[in-house]
Amino acid sequence: MIIYTIITFILVFIPWGVHLKSFNIEYMSRDSTTAVKGILASMVPIAHFVQNSFTGNSSLDLAYIAFKNFVDQLPITVIFFYSAFGIMESIKKKGFTYIAKIPVNRILKTLIIYDIAQLILLLANSYRGIHYSFSDTILAFIGWRAIGSDNWFIL
Repeated sequence: MIIYTIITFILVFIPWGVHLKSFNIEYMSRDSTTAVKGILASMVPIAHFVQNSFTGNSSLDLAYIAFKNFVDQLPITVIFFYSAFGIMESIKKKGFTYIAKIPVNRILKTLIIYDIAQLILLLANSYRGIHYSFSDTILAFIGWRAIGSDNWFIL
């Protein structure tokens, strides 16, 4: 796992280089933030894998676990910050028309993807003999209840 983390950091720094003598004025450009969000998002499944099923005991694995515990929710925080910054910039450029389209273009798209994941989890849990009440099932599809996954990002 620590090898994965080292490779991730190399991928972060090689494309842009390390600016020791000058300031990178493109640090908040769409390309830069998208690349960083992609790299950070790739860390999320690995973190969930380690949290839920990883039992490595080598010193490198323990180093990764220590690193993961240190950064905790930082990758998600940065992703949300960059996303909010991008939304703010879009609102500044496009005005009310962008705001009017947010329910369909952003919220509904996210909810549909979330609902597909919930349906898969519901079917998988049903196959494993785990059943939910009708109200819990309905509330899971709007993000009010969790049926096998986190729902905090929907709320």
